[in-house]
Amino acid sequence: MTSRPTFHPGELWLVTGASSGIGLELAKALARMGQSLALSGRNEKALLAARGACMELGAPEARIFPQDLAAPRGARELARSVREAMGDPVGLINDAGISTALPVIRIPISRIREQLAVNVRTPLVLTHLLAPSMRKKRRGFILNVASVAGFQALPRQAVYAATKGFSVHWTSALRRELLPYGIHVTALCPGLTRTPFFERSGLDADNRLAGFRWAWHMPQDVARAGIEGVRRNRMQVCTGLFYTVSRTLTRLLPRSFVRRLVAWGCHD
Repeated sequence: MTSRPTFHPGELWLVTGASSGIGLELAKALARMGQSLALSGRNEKALLAARGACMELGAPEARIFPQDLAAPRGARELARSVREAMGDPVGLINDAGISTALPVIRIPISRIREQLAVNVRTPLVLTHLLAPSMRKKRRGFILNVASVAGFQALPRQAVYAATKGFSVHWTSALRRELLPYGIHVTALCPGLTRTPFFERSGLDADNRLAGFRWAWHMPQDVARAGIEGVRRNRMQVCTGLFYTVSRTLTRLLPRSFVRRLVAWGCHD
């Protein structure tokens, strides 16, 4: 059995999607633990506010790196900037993600490319560039923020769910590859979370899932579960009993029934 990892104060973590939502709360949680932070996102003003909050919470150092990760070389430029300014991170949190709640044929192809770039290409590139230094030190942490959407097909968010399915399976394989070198890899799989992501995705207020208040979580609770999952060296973390049970049921129930149930919840 692999021992649980320990966090040392002052180590550097790169957090993408750190300007709001789960990414911001993950950054705050690390700040409370005395970690140094490289905060990335597209909104520079929001990043400055995030930096201030993290410094107040105890981060010994926090710098912002505004970056459009949908750009062809966005992830490479981010990795280079962080290395030049702060050194090699010991921790990487791939939180940045985008979605569009529309049938596939109604989504502009440019938007689909953006989803693939941010949700798939960016974690791949950042991990490929930053994991070698972790391997050399035989110490590192990678937390990929996936979603329970990655466990099944999701009408009206078909591309998003597929990218999160990639994240779930990729994390599992990556963990096997990197654990012998002291690098701990975890997938955080939240369900419905009250963040700006929900509105930016275009999910309308009368979506049937919006009325299930008991199924929603706050981003700080999701972040807490994610950090605890890393502490416990978990491969996968689902937030809350409802989603843990749901994930188990989707494995046991007939796939045709699950598809109809999910389609009902995503009804336009």
